[in-house]
Amino acid sequence: MAFQSHLYRRGASYVWRRRTPARAGGRILQISLRTNEPLIARRRAAIVTVESNNLFDAMSVQGLTVAEARKFLEFIIEREQKKIAIFRADVRHRGDSESNQAQDWAMGTALRMIAQHGAGAAPLTDMQAQALHIEGRSPVEVSMLRENLENNVSLATSTPKDRHGSQILDQLQTAIGRQDIGAADFLVARNKYIQGRAAAYIQAAKDTTVGFDEALQIAEVLTSPIATSLPQITQPAIQPEVVDEYSPVWEDLIARFEEQQRKAEVKALSIDQQVRIFRL
Repeated sequence: MAFQSHLYRRGASYVWRRRTPARAGGRILQISLRTNEPLIARRRAAIVTVESNNLFDAMSVQGLTVAEARKFLEFIIEREQKKIAIFRADVRHRGDSESNQAQDWAMGTALRMIAQHGAGAAPLTDMQAQALHIEGRSPVEVSMLRENLENNVSLATSTPKDRHGSQILDQLQTAIGRQDIGAADFLVARNKYIQGRAAAYIQAAKDTTVGFDEALQIAEVLTSPIATSLPQITQPAIQPEVVDEYSPVWEDLIARFEEQQRKAEVKALSIDQQVRIFRL
């Protein structure tokens, strides 16, 4: 008979029994509390429960293993490349490779920016748009990029409860073959999902053929902390105002004084004119 969660009586004494998470093997963990007193057993069971919760939480915070994260990344790249291939094979889109590559570039660049900057990737700033124009991107391409950013930026903040997040969760469970996905696991998977899709479209924009290895390399670059972002326009350096060298010659002093007087008179005249206009 259980007096409280995980507390069981075995013969004359009490034991604490709990199933470990599936990730840890899903086995039954049983510990003898070495007492036949109910109150002492409850107190000891509570202590063990708290410690086990802390242990399991620490295990879940570690997130996906390296192998699982890579497996999911490869899964997303392959899935996205299949979608791109199906789209290009459609009769309605054949022979329009330039338009297809422009769309792939816009989607890939938008997802890359979201992968690198999160929710702060949108909206596209005027400076970024100007930099893209300088690179040779057409107004149509920049417009498509702006639209893709606005349509996909919610991925950066998605949760398992919304539409995008539930899709990511389902695909993660399918890819790695387990259902117990913690919060830390989902955060890692969400980033891999965005990076994998970005890599697939960036590769497609460069080449009309599907290249998995190249796309995987692009995705690995996106996961690097030194990944490059969109080029920014370099502001021209402010040149210091050239000031004439001071001359103590009497004629130069008079000339400077007359110039100051002239500026003062012009300023006074301007103020007087403004007053008259105001009175009218």
